[in-house]
Amino acid sequence: MAYGGIVPRFNSARLAKEFERLSSGPKLASIVATRSTPYQVHFKQSAYNWLVYCFEQPPSFDTLGKQSPQSQFADVSAISPAYRDLLMVVMNTRLAFVHWGIIGDDFHVTKHTAESFPFNVKALSSDARSRLIALAPLLQLEMEKNVQFKLNAGKQVGTYNLRRCRNVTDIADDILARELGLLDVWDDIELLYAQVVRTAEDEANDEPAA
Repeated sequence: MAYGGIVPRFNSARLAKEFERLSSGPKLASIVATRSTPYQVHFKQSAYNWLVYCFEQPPSFDTLGKQSPQSQFADVSAISPAYRDLLMVVMNTRLAFVHWGIIGDDFHVTKHTAESFPFNVKALSSDARSRLIALAPLLQLEMEKNVQFKLNAGKQVGTYNLRRCRNVTDIADDILARELGLLDVWDDIELLYAQVVRTAEDEANDEPAA
């Protein structure tokens, strides 16, 4: 079984067929290291309206206003600097969020979230690979421009608002759609994305405190 016993949640038969096709092949796990390496990507261990994968964690401040460490982030290591950049960009896309919605539990994000993403990196064209990797520093800068805070037990806990970074991640989504052969079902993906997102665009769009 492509999903290892997990019952995926799709919104159309044709989308299910395409993800079954992709999930029967190599996953992003092929570029994830089994041990810790210097090529790390931090990720938030919960999700609501977006996934957060970053090189630098967002700031967090204690009750006295001093910067304090984040408590809801973990790390995933790539096997090379280029694959670290690729992983960071890909996992912040709407496509990755949709995949998480299909196989996840609507809250937790783990190392498996990245490892299970159905993406054959070796099948990427050299142009697509270069374009995706080039987006990594741009996306990190964009995220740092869009930090938002949530009050949690007296602490101001920061997170990155990826919805405000879609000008960068939408480029990555377009590249992935073409490379993965998903253009014909992209309307289904857009609809499923809208169904998984819990907060409307014109409402408060921050993440809940963990």
